[in-house]
Amino acid sequence: MNKLSIFIIAFFTTLSFQLSAQSTVGLLSFTDVDKVQEGYNLYFPHGQTDVFLLDNCGRIVHTWEGDTYKPGNSVFLTEEGLLYKCGGRGAGSNEWIHAGGGGEVLQIVNWDGSVALEYAVNDSMQRMHHDIAVKPNGNVLAIVWDRILEEDALQAGRNPNLMAQNEVWSEKIIEIEPNLENGTAEIVWEWRVWDHLVQDFDETKENFGVIANNQDKINLNYDTSDGHPDWLHINSIDYNPFYEQIMLSVPTFNEIWIIDQSTSTQQAAGSTGGLSGSGGDLLFRYGNPAAYDRGTAEDQVNFYQHDAHWMDLHLQNGDEGFGKVMLFNNQVEENKSTVDIVNVVFDDYESGFPMENGVFQPSQPASIFETEEPSQIHSTGLSGAQKLKNGNTLICVGRYGYMLEVTNEGEIVWEYKNPFQAGMPVSQGAELGMNDNLVFRFYRYPLDFAAFEGKDLTPKGYIELNPDEENCPLPSSNDDEVVIDLTPIHIYPNPANNLVNLYANNAEGEIKIFNLTGQLQLSQKIEKNELLKIDTNNWISGTYLIMLNNELIEKLVVVE
Repeated sequence: MNKLSIFIIAFFTTLSFQLSAQSTVGLLSFTDVDKVQEGYNLYFPHGQTDVFLLDNCGRIVHTWEGDTYKPGNSVFLTEEGLLYKCGGRGAGSNEWIHAGGGGEVLQIVNWDGSVALEYAVNDSMQRMHHDIAVKPNGNVLAIVWDRILEEDALQAGRNPNLMAQNEVWSEKIIEIEPNLENGTAEIVWEWRVWDHLVQDFDETKENFGVIANNQDKINLNYDTSDGHPDWLHINSIDYNPFYEQIMLSVPTFNEIWIIDQSTSTQQAAGSTGGLSGSGGDLLFRYGNPAAYDRGTAEDQVNFYQHDAHWMDLHLQNGDEGFGKVMLFNNQVEENKSTVDIVNVVFDDYESGFPMENGVFQPSQPASIFETEEPSQIHSTGLSGAQKLKNGNTLICVGRYGYMLEVTNEGEIVWEYKNPFQAGMPVSQGAELGMNDNLVFRFYRYPLDFAAFEGKDLTPKGYIELNPDEENCPLPSSNDDEVVIDLTPIHIYPNPANNLVNLYANNAEGEIKIFNLTGQLQLSQKIEKNELLKIDTNNWISGTYLIMLNNELIEKLVVVE
């Protein structure tokens, strides 16, 4: 058992770089350039279709403009400069399976924004959701809801009282092999929860057994969602190439699971094979022994966690941080979340994880990060954390779109607040509350990340309107030259379905919008720093041309 240590993040009021008191969105604080990890920040804000790369002042250095898909949910950048993006269109894209985190497509996008590959998993029986893990070979591990209808669920031993809608959404993990040369992909491996069940409800049905003696199986009737079909709601996935293992965050079980990915699909459906010799059975679970009848509520240490991942995969076996797991522990108490580090030890010789009295070890985290004021990092869902190269921790408080970087001593050295509200940029000074500016995950890549070599990463303006540019302690470019955002009109969202905003950033005059047949749709004067809100609810779906002073400046796509 590891000794538990708790670090309280204090509020530091003496800042080496004091920011304006009215900063409410974008960069909130940047205390000391020497204490903040240099790099660029990748994120995919909810409610809109673009992916942004920001410098540490919150200035846009690159944008991957989207068209149809909003977050569904995660996004990753590879060293080759490829953006792996999970996209979705909300509940309306699947009438059978829809819940928070719902996606439907994997897109692989080139640096210039062109889509190299699009692959969908979204039909009446399955739907991609939440998260992916990109393997070193470029293959993608994706989480997929696996819809089980009533007859099959009851035959497997599901308690009918836990079937509020006469079905269960189980989960499966698929490995997608992309072929970027021809823009196609195929599934080359699969693991299903439904192949690894145990139940003690009905001895006449399948999977009957003693829960406490089957720690490597999943209790079909452990349910914390009042029978809602979204039984497991797996919300994150990570891959460990050293051991060919997959880590899953299962929030409704308040657990993280590890499975063997060295198996074939056939072995993954059983209990033999692979490096572990255990097939697709669970190799490890942590956070709530009650989920396998080996504990009580007092033993629970995970509470609807998100973003469980191996913390330092760049380390070598034997290094102090190797094998440690970080997670965002969302619902520790009412109005309180923490960031936990767990010392997960895999025994190379035994090909397994230690247990004590039938319980996987460790039984508690090695360390916990929390704030002096609990609500500072509280989020009931979403969220994540990243261990940075300088030793600091970057935390994403998802339901408030609030990001902060803290040192090991607990000093907050950097803060940023997502300046989108319902997918639209807001002005500096706007007050945003819970769920106004959701962020699933926020990730910082170091300056020397291979994808950035030879790329134009000069600042290109801010997301927020009327930004406070005096707040930034960094130079405007590598040459210390001032870079001015010359974009005449900012247009968002684009595509639009009922409302489009035109913000006069660096221009004034007459705006005209035409459809592709040359018919005038709108004509209106606009002044500098003016925001026009245009109702497109009755416009026909299609492409429109936006003219400023009779010059084409942008194309607008309107969708129903």
